Amino acid sequence: GALNFDPMAGSLKGVGRYDAFYQHLQLIADNEDDMAYLQAKLPVYPGDFLYDPKYTKESFRGEPFSRPTAAIYDAAIALGLGACKATEGEVRPSTSFGGEGPPPGVGESGSSGPQSSFGREGGGISPPTPGSINSFDGPQHYQAVLNTTFVGASGEVKFDLNTGSRASKSSLYEITNIILEPIPGSRNITAREVLTHYYANGWVSTRLPTFNDGTQNLPADLPPLYVDNNYIGTGLRAAGLTMAALVLFLSIGFGLWTWLNRTKRIIRASQPVFLYVICLGTTLMGLAIIPISLDDKQISEEGLDVACASVPWLLFLGWCFSFSALFSKTQRVNMIFHNPSIRRLKIRPIDVAKPMIILLT
Repeated sequence: GALNFDPMAGSLKGVGRYDAFYQHLQLIADNEDDMAYLQAKLPVYPGDFLYDPKYTKESFRGEPFSRPTAAIYDAAIALGLGACKATEGEVRPSTSFGGEGPPPGVGESGSSGPQSSFGREGGGISPPTPGSINSFDGPQHYQAVLNTTFVGASGEVKFDLNTGSRASKSSLYEITNIILEPIPGSRNITAREVLTHYYANGWVSTRLPTFNDGTQNLPADLPPLYVDNNYIGTGLRAAGLTMAALVLFLSIGFGLWTWLNRTKRIIRASQPVFLYVICLGTTLMGLAIIPISLDDKQISEEGLDVACASVPWLLFLGWCFSFSALFSKTQRVNMIFHNPSIRRLKIRPIDVAKPMIILLT
């Protein structure tokens, strides 16, 4: 079976003022005025014939309904008490929720017959005197709520001053065991949820969970998950970087040699501009090996993004530079061999630029 963790859904019986809250919550179903008031607040969607909003007496029966309702109720009370503090209003001692009476806003059940539970006949906060309330803004109200502590329907309510959320140790949690059981006479199965642990100022165990093998024996830990990230080996990376260094050294070296010997007849006949472009292209292709050799074992994801984006620019631009120059040189040789007049031909830089532009586009 699986385990399910629910915040603010712990076993609330006997916690704080939950029992009194639960009893008075049931009175709503017996009060026609309360039911009519709640029914009027439900949204209506005339176009959705499957939606039928309606409160019945059964809507208020059972703890699955009252547990989240208790948390919502305490949230409303916290806002109210915060407003009282923000205005420096007087608060009756019963608002500590520590007495024997119902929580604030919940009516007394001592009178005969069904009675309203919305506090029309009883209340927790004294109404302020007209004209004595000072105004307050949102931040003041927020700070007042953070400084509010009380015992409510869901237990002791405290707030975290840093996050503004309810303090984790004052919240309630539960762990339930979802057990799959076959339905007799059918091939289907049903899921049954059983409470195993709940948190109320400490974890309380109610029973041992049932695991997938049908027993309550804790299964052995799973072996550590092995993930093959397919990293490049150290040897392969060293070989690749060595080749990249060799390509860069030869490309820069040959380019420098061409520049130093640019006035010699054989270099002038080969036209240095072609040789420079070839050296530039091989340099860029050699540089492309460096980002290809990187992975997330060496650098961050941001660095990998930059390296990955640089590969096509270095590799394809270098290829275009080198092969456009070689294509122009080959074209020059063809023009010489197919020149019937055997006249001297000159290949201009623009003749290199044309195939380069075509390859780049």
